[in-house]
Amino acid sequence: MTIGDRPQLAAALIVRDEERFLRDCLESLQGVVDDVVVVDTGSRDRTRDIAVESGARLFHFTWRDDFSAARNAALDECRSDWVLYIDADERVVGGADAAFRTQLEDERLLGLTVRFRPATGYTFFREPRLFRLHPDIRFRGAIHESHLPDLYRLASRERRTIGHSELALHHLGYDGDISHKHPRNLPLLEARLKKDPEHTYSWWHLGQTLAGLGRHDEAEGAWRRGLEASRKASGAPVGRFLPHLALLNQSMDRREVFDSELWHEAWRLAPGLPTLLWLRARHHLAQRRWPEAAADLEAILDVPRGEEISRQFATEVRLFEILAPAALADCYFQTGRYAEAERLYRQLAEADAGGRAGEFEVKERLAASRRRRTAPRRDSAGSIPAAAAPGDE
Repeated sequence: MTIGDRPQLAAALIVRDEERFLRDCLESLQGVVDDVVVVDTGSRDRTRDIAVESGARLFHFTWRDDFSAARNAALDECRSDWVLYIDADERVVGGADAAFRTQLEDERLLGLTVRFRPATGYTFFREPRLFRLHPDIRFRGAIHESHLPDLYRLASRERRTIGHSELALHHLGYDGDISHKHPRNLPLLEARLKKDPEHTYSWWHLGQTLAGLGRHDEAEGAWRRGLEASRKASGAPVGRFLPHLALLNQSMDRREVFDSELWHEAWRLAPGLPTLLWLRARHHLAQRRWPEAAADLEAILDVPRGEEISRQFATEVRLFEILAPAALADCYFQTGRYAEAERLYRQLAEADAGGRAGEFEVKERLAASRRRRTAPRRDSAGSIPAAAAPGDE
């Protein structure tokens, strides 16, 4: 459906007991989409009232432990050219500009990614949330539902492409305690993996869920199954390195021997990922290998500081603002690079990094004292005394 020559964009949501989030989500869509479809799967709070009050078209769908079925029900109610699928605990940030509308008019495009922030305090990555409404594009999978196989198949058939938009979404659902999601997700993940035992991302998520329920040995087993699935996978499915990451984090937390081979395997799947560099830097720090740790920490801080560092994985901003520079300053101090340590400590203190300004001020003064103590002495003319001049016998 178009108005004049302008393609229409609908937002499609599935909701249940989302009164805490829904109004702000729907307000963020104003001026961005032309229609909002809300499919409720059994709310007992004011979710449905909020949807109607906000001008959305509200529909009911009986929940049957299948996210794809609910999302497809929402697609069936859309009457637009394009669809943005979004959840109640997500927000459009920054609105949509003229360039975005121009992309919707581009007949070569079948879909578009958005810039997606998965939680407060993280960088953005890319999510394929926008696509043309088409009967051959449907979601598959009871959990971790995806429309991508259908989207790519149709794109190949129609010789269209998937582009990248500057529309940005911020997800709030992972802020704070998410333990209430674990009991719901556990049976859905187990059912998904029974049907598709090679779905790496679901093995990783199952491990996260089991760990959240305190079942740590089972969590490790799930991640190892995910590792097997990752090694069998062809191409580059999203999240293929996540089981590696989980197992490496677990070994670090348990202070076990660092699995360098596993780290390098993850690096081949996600080269340049700052989180992997941080893991190896932590290992070097624990072993007091200051130069090796410094090299990894410098590589982290050399990553271009745009808000989108990786297309498939978000990084905690704290890594760049506090963790890596603080650890690097310590490495410089331990290796006698006092001026560089002093500079970093000063920067951290001035930024009040993590509320630790007092700690960094003390370290800055100590580094400055060591720098002055070890600096070459000069005579009254400003020259280094002959006895201290490097290279003299």
